[in-house]
Amino acid sequence: MPSVTVDGVRLECRRIEATHAGNPAIVMLHEGLGSIAVWKDFPHALARTTGRAVIAYSRRGHGGSDPLSGPRSVGYMHEEALEVLPRLLGHNGAGRANRAGCGPSDAA
Repeated sequence: MPSVTVDGVRLECRRIEATHAGNPAIVMLHEGLGSIAVWKDFPHALARTTGRAVIAYSRRGHGGSDPLSGPRSVGYMHEEALEVLPRLLGHNGAGRANRAGCGPSDAA
């Protein structure tokens, strides 16, 4: 599975390119026990249907992303989205994105 490195951390990441420019990308956020694998072919179908770029990634400690040492805090998912998601979007050339899946509403 393709990956990107954000702040020295390798994240499993799949980007499906937009067929219609101008709209924000859609980023797929998995729940606490998931990874890119939970989405199966849905990101491709979503990109095909909307014409938007779709970015799906496995959070650190999930799927093919680098492991996370030590226990996660109760706010891990929220903190990760606030800290990592904006940099991941920037790495993928997506300044803003609509979110789909599980994640805090005030991230990115």
